[in-house]
Amino acid sequence: MKPKLLYLSASSIPSKAANSVHVMKMCDAFQRQGVKTTLLSREGSKTLAEDSRTFYGTTSDFKINTYPTIELPGVSFLTSFLYIFNILQSPKEETIFYGRDLPSLLLCALLKRNFIYESHGIPHKKVLILMEKLILKSRYLKGIVFISQCLKDLYPVSDRDTSNIVLHDSADPPINLGDKMPLKGSFKFNAVYVGALYAGRGVELIYKLAKRLPNFAFHLFGGGQEEVLSAQQNIKKLQLENVFFYGYISPKETYKCRNSSDVLLMPYQKSVMTINNASETSRYMSPLKLFEYMASRKPIISSDHQVLQEVLEDGVNALLCDPEKIETWESALVKLYRSEELREKLANQAYEDFSGSYTWDKRASVILKNFGEK
Repeated sequence: MKPKLLYLSASSIPSKAANSVHVMKMCDAFQRQGVKTTLLSREGSKTLAEDSRTFYGTTSDFKINTYPTIELPGVSFLTSFLYIFNILQSPKEETIFYGRDLPSLLLCALLKRNFIYESHGIPHKKVLILMEKLILKSRYLKGIVFISQCLKDLYPVSDRDTSNIVLHDSADPPINLGDKMPLKGSFKFNAVYVGALYAGRGVELIYKLAKRLPNFAFHLFGGGQEEVLSAQQNIKKLQLENVFFYGYISPKETYKCRNSSDVLLMPYQKSVMTINNASETSRYMSPLKLFEYMASRKPIISSDHQVLQEVLEDGVNALLCDPEKIETWESALVKLYRSEELREKLANQAYEDFSGSYTWDKRASVILKNFGEK
């Protein structure tokens, strides 16, 4: 087993982006597996958090090296080439070069370092498309980790001796299932959504449900200040008195929001855009939210995307609904409200599935088992 790992990322640390949670949690898990880990990243917002480890709730002492982003339109990826010093200083026979950042992985190829590529989606910018093509042809590429089978199926089958595996995203085991976030209103049944408020995440569907089910409360955790203000104006126009917004919650604290729910909602629409509408991901996504929900031991109602069915099974560990058929969501919520037995069955099975397959430690262990040997 190689004793060191260099994680190459384009994430800003700290930031509100889900990708930053992913890389911090993965490095945390690698370090816990006994591999000396260093994360390379961009400098994030100091106003967001003074201490990144506290903000993300990491537990190990992996190293974080941050670099300033080159703030030039279209060429910010050049920041990744600043990683050359860390790459050159890491003994290639003793280091696992691992990451999801195409420019710095290409740099590894040019510097003749064996590397592992973790793919989270199909690149859309021309320069990144070219970089990925070069990476996939490189003799130094020793394996690819895909975040879903649907994503893997979008890539051409390689005839080279490259080990390709599918590993969905993950979550931490709950700190304490009894810790809860105080909820607004005084409703007997509370549906919770934790995540972004922009297009494709299903916020409009939640509004429709709230209109149909005035005796149920809907609590939305996430979104920036302007997004929350805009959303509050919308529910005022819609005269919804059972929808509540709480704004952004740090990754370390979101488990309390989930613990407060009677049911967790994951209403992804048919088209799911990333932040700033950078790309559409509904075909192959593996949302962190899904595994955090499963870890919370709460019943889940989710959209029935094919890629989500790689993890969720309707009536077994979740209820799956068509995001374009509001009546199926209403029916699912009422069914859970009426049956504590069903709520417990779905929640317990989701938690069991999570514990068996989707913790960060298990994910890191599989990666090291496949790619950690010399």
